[in-house]
Amino acid sequence: IVVTASCTPGGRLAPSSDSGVPGDNKTNDNTPALEGTAPIGSTAVVTIAGKDYPVTVKPDGTWTLPATDELPDGTYTPVLKVTPAGGGTPVSTNLTPFTIDTVPPTVKVEAASATLLPNQTTTVTFTLSEASTDFIKDDIVVTGGSIGPLTQSSTNPLVYTATFTPATTGTTATITIDNERFADAAGNRNQDSFRLTGAENTNNQVS
Repeated sequence: IVVTASCTPGGRLAPSSDSGVPGDNKTNDNTPALEGTAPIGSTAVVTIAGKDYPVTVKPDGTWTLPATDELPDGTYTPVLKVTPAGGGTPVSTNLTPFTIDTVPPTVKVEAASATLLPNQTTTVTFTLSEASTDFIKDDIVVTGGSIGPLTQSSTNPLVYTATFTPATTGTTATITIDNERFADAAGNRNQDSFRLTGAENTNNQVS
C-alpha cells in the first residue's frame, strides 16, 4: 500500500489473497483479506455482501481486514465507510471490486478423425472451460504417436489445436491430459483426469 499524507479512503484485495495472476483481483480464497487506507484518526467499517467488518485505522493511515466470512463465488464491491476523527458525517467509498472463483477449469479433447490411414494426420482440439495462461504442449500425454505445436485460436482463447501423427499403422493411440496441469486466472488447477472416474473426466481423452 502507498500511503499519502491525506490517506484518501480506498482499498482492494490483499496480495496474500490475490491468487493466480497478481493484480487481477481474482481469487480462489472464499474468505479473502482486504487492505487499504483511510484518513489518520478516523474510524472505518468495510461492508461486503451486506455484512459490516470494523477495521482499525493505524497511525500511518492503513487498515487491514484479515478475512471475511465465507463467501460464495461471484463478484463483490466492498464499501468503506469512514467516520472522521472526532465524529462527523460518515463518508462511504466503493473499493476495488474483486471476484471469487473456486471452480477448477476443465478441458475437452476431440480428434477430427478417429481412424487414420498410412501417412495421415489429424487435428486434435482442446477446449478449456476457462481461460488459462499456462496451458502448454507439455501438459498433453500422448501414446502411439506424436503431437505438433499447440496453437491457440485467434477468435476463441479457450480453444487450442495441434496435429497428431501416429507412430505406425495398426497402432492404438491416446491423447490425454492429467489433473493439476493448468490453472485458470484465479489460480484453480484443473482436477479432471483420464485416470479418474466420473462424468467430468470423460472428455479429456481421445483414442
